[in-house]
Amino acid sequence: MVSPKVLDLFRRHGVTGFEAVPAKTAYPKRIKARPTDLYELIVTGWAAWGAQAAGVSLAWSCPGCGHHHYIIREPKRLIDPAAWDGSDLFIVWPLPRYRFASSRLAASLRKEKISGIELIPARQIPLEKGEEVSPGSIMNWMPEERARELGQRFDIS
Repeated sequence: MVSPKVLDLFRRHGVTGFEAVPAKTAYPKRIKARPTDLYELIVTGWAAWGAQAAGVSLAWSCPGCGHHHYIIREPKRLIDPAAWDGSDLFIVWPLPRYRFASSRLAASLRKEKISGIELIPARQIPLEKGEEVSPGSIMNWMPEERARELGQRFDIS
């Protein structure tokens, strides 16, 4: 979720790799002042599958529903710069819950003192070696058209 202030910052700095849609919010009736509008930030930038050096492999999958679990042997080596599309906001498969930011965007967020986020170096993501992850369907993480494109291109369901 982001505020109009953050969206304005993104526009001013030409941030790429996202879509913003108005969020559906509800507030207690006792709040008299109109709360600020909020937007759901949908990350569309892409850095493909985890880098070969990360050792991402399929742990198991369900033949009935197609659900997959992956093991990441070396999470600190997840990003392959050659596979990254150059977007300021992006995800790496199979970790769509982690949103990665370019150095340029991170510097802008720090300079503007944007609160409510935690910027950590990619090498410090809180995953243990050999941890198992389950990303679900790419359709849950991206707009439909983008999900289809990436799903077909990278064999992701």
